Amino acid sequence: PSALTFAERALTQGPRNPFFLDTAGWANHVAGNKDRAMQLLRDARLREPGNAEIRYHLGAVLSRAGRNVEAKEEIEAAIRTNVTFDGINDAKTLLATLK
Repeated sequence: PSALTFAERALTQGPRNPFFLDTAGWANHVAGNKDRAMQLLRDARLREPGNAEIRYHLGAVLSRAGRNVEAKEEIEAAIRTNVTFDGINDAKTLLATLK
């Protein structure tokens, strides 16, 4: 809960910052606020489309919402960047369940 509060507070300081959006989106995801998480992560992806971690986070939220086709697209795009990011192994595991 404190991470969510901190992330949302940081977002007020930089509401267009894709990294703040991602952090707040992921914190909302972990807290079970899927609609807010999806809104923030979609915005982060639009602002930083080449960021693998943001795309993985969005894919995970989409998967939890049952939007598996979109989730698969996001996670595949994240892995295709060939950039190592926190959660890459989780992304690969989740992708295997979406096939």
